[in-house]
Amino acid sequence: MAIVYNKVKYSKCGGSIIDSTHILTAAHCVTVYNNITKVTRVEPASNFIVFTGSLSLKTANKRSVKEVISHDQYSGATLELPTRKLATHSDKSDLNENDIAILTLSSPMDLNPCELPICLVTATSSPHDNTWCEVMGWGVTEWEEPKADSVHDSMSRSSNLQSVWIPIVPDNVCRSMYGAYVRTTNFCAGSPGRDSCQGDSGGPLACRESDGKYYIHGIVSGGYRCGVAAGLYTKVSSFIPWIKSKINL
Repeated sequence: MAIVYNKVKYSKCGGSIIDSTHILTAAHCVTVYNNITKVTRVEPASNFIVFTGSLSLKTANKRSVKEVISHDQYSGATLELPTRKLATHSDKSDLNENDIAILTLSSPMDLNPCELPICLVTATSSPHDNTWCEVMGWGVTEWEEPKADSVHDSMSRSSNLQSVWIPIVPDNVCRSMYGAYVRTTNFCAGSPGRDSCQGDSGGPLACRESDGKYYIHGIVSGGYRCGVAAGLYTKVSSFIPWIKSKINL
């Protein structure tokens, strides 16, 4: 598990270690969408710092980022439901398909017991093969309605890693909540009171498989508020060829 910190925006997302030099995260954590030009721009690598190796921000190892690779078909445009706005689980409110990105670190990790890669699923794996999976992050722990003159700055955030087990939601139930925003490349997980939240974006939804290992099936992407309904997750299995092509596997 990693923290992806934007030192320009003072915002943080989660991320997953997939090898000694690469962090898997969400595209909306590393891009900026211009509402006027309708163009999504990848932020400079120099904007980011990655923290790893500790449950606490205070004792984590810190590394700079050499390259930011966002999926080229992620647009970052804001999407809205007829009666309610979808908000991503970061300090932004954009949500779209292909919400996935990779950070290349400036220096490799040692891959000690505190900095181990999570297992990647295969391209044919389905999160629906699992009933409950674990989502984790350093995000908001109590939802408050955002004030007009601020952006989630009154919400309680955790300085220590938090986690919760959440149920995988059938696609038909997911579509009843999010409609056309549910594609073959994302899925729903969570229930009232069990959810990821702002600041958890980019972090892993990990499922324990029959071999006893944890595999990353989802990346925290977005949803409606926090703890109200199931959230939306990028389906990692849909992007295995893309991931391998970017990290030269």
